Amino acid sequence: MAQNLLGVVGIFDGGIISMLSWDWLPLWAAHGLQYAISILVGLCFTALWVVVFRFLIVKFDFKTPGREDDDVEVELKSKADYKQKQGGAAGKSVAQSKDDERLVLAENILDLLGGTDNIIDVTNCATRLRVNVKDKSVVAPEASFKAIGTHGLVVQGQSIQVIIGLTVPQVREKFESLLKFESLL
Repeated sequence: MAQNLLGVVGIFDGGIISMLSWDWLPLWAAHGLQYAISILVGLCFTALWVVVFRFLIVKFDFKTPGREDDDVEVELKSKADYKQKQGGAAGKSVAQSKDDERLVLAENILDLLGGTDNIIDVTNCATRLRVNVKDKSVVAPEASFKAIGTHGLVVQGQSIQVIIGLTVPQVREKFESLLKFESLL
């Protein structure tokens, strides 16, 4: 609307990327002023959005990603804790180290989900560990999951999705091995 009020016409729905795809360099001689005005309007609106949204976020304390209230204390397990529990093996390779990290993450997730007795089944998609639980009231809050290194938590009834990332197949493998190990005890 702002561009139209300034007399700029054309297809500018994709911003500067759209302009680049329409061979704007050869057209600059005839339409250069319209392109310059379009870029100027875009920069003005960008500045306006930054000022308005920053004001609203700061003034009304809107919770945006990274600004949540995380007042939950979580006992985190480290690699050193894991090594001490397993008897410690010095000189591990990088692959073993990553394997240990995934095992520690799986242990922490299992603890936050209420332990082995609370797990019905587990699957995964590309980035999420999908777990069905018996009692969702014993599942820790999302802040606890973020504190152990996951990206978040989605709760839909008894179905819990722990957002891990692309390493979820390896974490699921460790998670399932913990479930089998715990069920043997």
